[in-house]
Amino acid sequence: IDSGAGLVVGTVSPDGEPRADRAWAAAVVDEHGRRVRFVMSADDPAVMRNLETGAVSLTGAEVLTYQSLQLKGRPVVVEPPTADDVDAVRVQSGTFFDAVHRVDGNPLEALWRMLPLQMVAVEMIVEETFDQTPGPGAGATIDGAVQ
Repeated sequence: IDSGAGLVVGTVSPDGEPRADRAWAAAVVDEHGRRVRFVMSADDPAVMRNLETGAVSLTGAEVLTYQSLQLKGRPVVVEPPTADDVDAVRVQSGTFFDAVHRVDGNPLEALWRMLPLQMVAVEMIVEETFDQTPGPGAGATIDGAVQ
């Protein structure tokens, strides 16, 4: 999840309307792999409100291999990013943008402009983990900690 994958955050409003945005860095922050911290865009007020509903998902997909993982749980911390978070965004987004550039040929300077104007750090308790890699096993539950 911290390799520079493409990251998408899923949220849901109190009335059940889904809304998604991008995350730009992620890391497992406990020894058991059940708490994950990610840095995401804070530009969409609806997504920010949805973080208060108690449900969030984080899906990461490797650009080169399509290996994908989805974590579902609940946010327990929403705060401004730390200096370490900002550094992780720089490193992981750079890895992601380099992979997209190699695969699709998008100019790197255009990819860097995708970063949001505002970011927020979120820590979530992971309650469910799924393999979302395309193929017949997509959607299968993964037992144990996030790797």
